[in-house]
Amino acid sequence: MAIMQKTIRELAPLIQSKALSPVELVQACFQQIEITEPAIHAYITTLKESALQAAAKAEHEIMHGQYRGILHGIYI
Repeated sequence: MAIMQKTIRELAPLIQSKALSPVELVQACFQQIEITEPAIHAYITTLKESALQAAAKAEHEIMHGQYRGILHGIYI
């Protein structure tokens, strides 16, 4: 839950330094969605599998020195 309370400016350096995985971030987002969605009904469709695939791709790029900036690896 602490991850979900951080801003993009706080998350980006963690991802860049490999202290936080983009996959972990996506998983945290979907855990939060599972907790709050029954009460707020904010989503029509969640694309969990494609989000996890994109996060895995970003993680691979970052691990291989191809960090592209503050939004790379951030789930939006």
